[in-house]
Amino acid sequence: MLEVSATLKGERGMLMILQMQRPRLLASAAMCVMHLQQYWASIQTHIELSHWATSHGFEDLYQNLKHWASIYTRVTVMCNRLSPYHRDLKCPPEGFNILTSIGSYRQAMMHLINLGINIAYDPSIMVGYSG
Repeated sequence: MLEVSATLKGERGMLMILQMQRPRLLASAAMCVMHLQQYWASIQTHIELSHWATSHGFEDLYQNLKHWASIYTRVTVMCNRLSPYHRDLKCPPEGFNILTSIGSYRQAMMHLINLGINIAYDPSIMVGYSG
């Protein structure tokens, strides 16, 4: 059964959703430019899920969806200085993930080993990728 995650329940969860609206809107706008079909499919899913939540009495889920400003259905926060080499095996080839960096540090680099490139990854940089 669908339910609001423990992290997003209550006033603290709603505050977090509201505080993340601007970065999520920027990620959604980037996806609209990079992959219009995926953008609209996500918008349609969001609308249908909101209708489902209201018709089945899931008020807390509906309230979160009402303020959820992202085409993505989840957000993963990783706090680290170094991530091991990895791939998103569940991402279809036509799909995109968006990474963004938050903080006050400088001179961070993202190493894309499979492409043989390095990208400046200072705060507010947004990277879209597939795979």
